[in-house]
Amino acid sequence: MATENRTLESGDTMSILTDESGVEGIPLKLIIVLVIVAITVPVAWKGLESYDRTQTETNLVMEIDFLAANIRQVYLNGMGNARDVDVDFSDGFVTSVERIEIGDSEEGVWSTIRYKLAHKNSQYVLIKNPNIPITHVNEEDIGPLVVGSGRHTIHLETKKGYDFDSDGTEDLFVEVSRVAEA
Repeated sequence: MATENRTLESGDTMSILTDESGVEGIPLKLIIVLVIVAITVPVAWKGLESYDRTQTETNLVMEIDFLAANIRQVYLNGMGNARDVDVDFSDGFVTSVERIEIGDSEEGVWSTIRYKLAHKNSQYVLIKNPNIPITHVNEEDIGPLVVGSGRHTIHLETKKGYDFDSDGTEDLFVEVSRVAEA
């Protein structure tokens, strides 16, 4: 590195540092920076993705547990008891919630809430002590209430009907329906 002195028009001198190898060093420095970025970005992205999936699933299970506690209360309070419950099944930053199935069909387990995150197998929460028949009733048949990601208001109501335990009598069950998407 050489120092060059120049005289300005005003008569003052100015020192300028010159480095003739600087232009040659820039591409090498740029390549080194790009290699470091290329190595660290995928690792950082995978870490963010893993953290987000864990947080999204934790939040989803907390909302499902909240919904399950409300289902249990509505059921234990007897026939005719009803309430609306606001739930938030929101997506994460990179993880999406594909669907939530509340209740089941005649062939399945009635006391479940299933959920599916993108790129992951379905999981479920079993509502027990007592086992509570949960279903969505529509014009054609009975089955689970299926909702996607987002905020929802779910209506819960204890009713009597259907023979869920095959003993020849109508049983109490919790009917679930979607009131609104918030």
